[in-house]
Amino acid sequence: MFGNIIEIKERNKQMVKAYKQGYSQHMIAKVLGISQQAVGGVVKRSRK
Repeated sequence: MFGNIIEIKERNKQMVKAYKQGYSQHMIAKVLGISQQAVGGVVKRSRK
């Protein structure tokens, strides 16, 4: 039931880590098959 939520949280952590390592939001989005806006939202929320 909560497996999907845990997977998404882990994916989001990895996105933020990749962004901090210098990968662009566009590249992260392309690799994951999601929109750049979705990556940007996760990165923005992680800064709080």
